[in-house]
Parts: sequence; C-alpha cells; structure tokens
Amino acid sequence: MIKIDNKTNIKSLEQAYIALSKNNAIDITISKGLLSADFGLIPAIFQFFATWYNHTTGSKIILNLKTENELYEFYKMDYLFPSLVYCWSRNIIDTKGKDLKPLLKEYNGDKHEKMKSQSEGGGQQVILSCFDHLSIKNGLLSAFYIDGTFISNETEFDFALDKSIKKVLNLNKSLRVANYREIHPDIIAVVYELMKNTDDWGRTNEFNKPLNPNSRGLFLKLHRRTRESFVNAFEDNKALKDYFSIKNFQGNSQDELYFLEVSVYDSGIGFIKRNLGSRYKKLDILNQIEIVKECMIKNNTSATGLDKEIKGQGLNRIMKILDNKGLFWLRTENISVFRNLRENRYKEDTISNDIKLYDLFNNSTTKFSNLELAQGSIVTLVYPISNISNA
Repeated sequence: MIKIDNKTNIKSLEQAYIALSKNNAIDITISKGLLSADFGLIPAIFQFFATWYNHTTGSKIILNLKTENELYEFYKMDYLFPSLVYCWSRNIIDTKGKDLKPLLKEYNGDKHEKMKSQSEGGGQQVILSCFDHLSIKNGLLSAFYIDGTFISNETEFDFALDKSIKKVLNLNKSLRVANYREIHPDIIAVVYELMKNTDDWGRTNEFNKPLNPNSRGLFLKLHRRTRESFVNAFEDNKALKDYFSIKNFQGNSQDELYFLEVSVYDSGIGFIKRNLGSRYKKLDILNQIEIVKECMIKNNTSATGLDKEIKGQGLNRIMKILDNKGLFWLRTENISVFRNLRENRYKEDTISNDIKLYDLFNNSTTKFSNLELAQGSIVTLVYPISNISNA
C-alpha cells in the first residue's frame, strides 16, 4: 500500500516510485492534510498518480474517510481533483470498500466550475487543469483556450489568466502594487511558454497519436516564509540552501521572503521520449541530462521547418527571464534536476557545456541519481518577489 498523507514530500514520493516499481498491483490510500511546503509538490503528486495509473493493473484508490462529509476537506488538497479525474477508470473507494464515484461526481463538477471561473484555490494558490481525453467543453479551460484553440496571442493570454494571477498575489495591497507591476510581464511570459509547450508536445505519444487519458495544468502558489525556514528546508542540499541566502535576497522587517511557484505539469511522454520521437530508446542518465540541456538552447527542438523557429523559443526564453533571479526544476523520465539562474547565468550564445544542472537529491552536477521512471513532466519555476540583492 502506498500512502499519500500529511507526511508526503518530494523525497518520500521517490520512495513511493520504488514501491510501485516492485508491485504493479499496489493500491494508493489517501489521507487528508498535506504539511510539506516543498516547491512543486502538488504537481509531483499528480505525476505520481499518472505514473501509477500507467504501470498498474486493477489497483485501487482508497480514500481514508471517517465520514462522507470529510470529502470537502479532501478536495482542499489541490492534487486530488486532477488525479481522480485522470484515474477515473480505476476503482475509487473508501476504507470499507464503498464506491465513492457517485459522491465524487458532484464534487468534481463543483471543482471544475470553479476552475472555469478561476475562483478555484485556497489562500494564495490556484490550480487549473485541462483534460485532453474529455470534450473540449469539459476538458479545456478558457484561461488557455478559445473554442479548443490555444490562445497564441500573449496579450489575450494575459487577459484570460488575469483573475488567477491576481488571486495568488493578493496577499496585501503594498506587495501587489510595489512588486507585481514590474514582474507581471515575466510571469505571464513563463506561464505562456510552459503551457504552450504542453499544447505543442504534451498531448500525443511518440507516434503523434492522442493520449487517453491525458492531463495538463498550471499550479501557482505564493510561498511566504522566513529565510531561516527556507534554508532549514534545504539543509541537505547546499546549492538550494545557498539560493535563499542573504547574499541573494532582501527580506522584510521579519526577514521573510516571498517567492512565486509556477508549476506546469503534463501526463504525456516526457522530455526525453518527446525529443527522440519514434527513434526513442532507453537512455542512460547522462544522455537524458544532455537532452534537457539541449532543450534549454534556442531553437533546439524536435520541430522541423517553419515550426522550428516558433517551437524552439520556450525553455530558452524562460531561462532568459529567470536569469539572475530564479530556479528551474524538472522531473521527467529517470531524472530530477534543477538550475540556479542566480549562479549559472543565462547566455544568449550558450552551449550545453555552459549549463549547470544539479541533481535534486545529491547536490552534484556530475553524478546524477538514476530514479524510477516518472510519467510525463513537471517544470517548477521559483520566481522571487522579494527584492534581489546585488542584482
């Protein structure tokens, strides 16, 4: 039995992947509550559910409910709705074996309506999920699509997403006015590029056939903690710990720092398989890392012809926007790596050897963990809203 509960974090999810690799009939039990404040945790849990779905047969999702009225509390966990919709063909039961789908349909409908109106989310966070295996009306959100077509005009995209952005950053008026006006174009640009990337590449398999089921989405969260809290959270990872140090960011009077998490996820075939297409074969870790680096270089894309100029801008543009400011984290296939753009600066004429990727778990830029296979991709960006020191 794999447990998703209040102790779940990024590190424990990797242990869950190991358990999954050893048992293709393992069930998942879900308990309410989620204490960890890890960046990228919500999409990482969804990614695990997608991996579980694609690597098990006949396994169940069990909600650890005391009463049916507790479902309201469960749906406050942002990962639950997209995970259940994606895994809907599986049995979803309570601890006594009762089928919960009749109840879940009502909650799912309410959740989806809130997403469509961009009134979804609790506190300074919002999740917006698309489902490609459903109808256009039920599967695609107006925050990203008009009549089933991705909003390719960035000004229109900004307008469509405005409500969610304001909701996440509406901590207080002074923060919103003083900090957001300057960074607004950056936030819209990175969300646009990441979501466009999922529209371009995250909907089909390596043979260009539609995936069913398939989900793609955006998770935004404002992280507000003391510097000490950020540093302590990454005590075992010097590179991440250094990122939050006083040399990089100016805290407020309580030495609190503000960061916006921009996470985009998809349950597709992942960076590596997408890059290789029908030529895909299992690659060792270093070759997977090299493909990710190549994706960060302008116009390095698996698109051809006229599409190459259009589709080859995404990650390169994001690196340029994050330069001297942010963090980039990717979990795909067998790797989990991050790039600190305060330390490893963007260069217009960069080559792959210029790009320094750290392993998330061992802090190395040369020896990378060979993780269990994960379905699709998560890209999480950490964008500072606090003032940057010595920029």
